[in-house]
Amino acid sequence: MTLADTQKPTTEDFIKGYNEWTIDGPLRARSAECLPASLGRPDSMNEDYKHFFQSFSGMMSEFKVT
Repeated sequence: MTLADTQKPTTEDFIKGYNEWTIDGPLRARSAECLPASLGRPDSMNEDYKHFFQSFSGMMSEFKVT
């Protein structure tokens, strides 16, 4: 199995999760210790991400990732 074979279903799950626009949606595609190290940003565990998502999710509606 190639890296792309692994990344594609994960990416599809992530997009599906965001399109639900619930906190549980995008978290399903993340590991419990998901860290965006490649972006040069601070570590972000799922608990941190929940707070981040909740801080802006109420400001937007009918948000879709395409």
